[in-house]
Amino acid sequence: FSTSKSLLMQMPQGAIEIAGCVLLAYLAKYLSSRLMMGILTTVITVVAECMLAFASPKSVRLAGFYLYVIGPVGFISVLSCVSSNVAGHTKKVTVNAMYLIAYCVGNLVGPQTFISTQAPSYTGAKIAIVVCGCVSLVTLIAIYFSYRTENNRRSSKPEVDMSHIENYEFADLTDKENPNFKYSI
Repeated sequence: FSTSKSLLMQMPQGAIEIAGCVLLAYLAKYLSSRLMMGILTTVITVVAECMLAFASPKSVRLAGFYLYVIGPVGFISVLSCVSSNVAGHTKKVTVNAMYLIAYCVGNLVGPQTFISTQAPSYTGAKIAIVVCGCVSLVTLIAIYFSYRTENNRRSSKPEVDMSHIENYEFADLTDKENPNFKYSI
């Protein structure tokens, strides 16, 4: 494609990203679970990655290219869950640092999967993108079920009286140390 044709073909992607993010944000109000919203958008993203990587018709690959931009909604959902589900100042800072480091490492390693000898199809890179998307999806599902299981376990026990600790809400207890902590799913 020429430069102008490429720019024209990317215009719908921006419109889909804006409309999709607004629509999914509106849907999140009714879904009432940020992790489920993250899982839903990650499923859409993995489908888009598979369309880009494995579909033969150019129109299907183009549709995958357009759908792929829904991914930031899942990213935002996960970021908000990290801030809500990690208690304790030191632990929160550590988890956020680990998340940022993993994100940066992914951005450094990702381009290395585009090997010039595989041009123009870049099969290895496409497979790496799909594998990373699937790993993200499985991880989000595992986190959802572990949080839900832990919330059910804590709900089945009587609430622990923490009134003997003055201002225990600000005692810098981690989510594991505070028996009354409930994970936001």
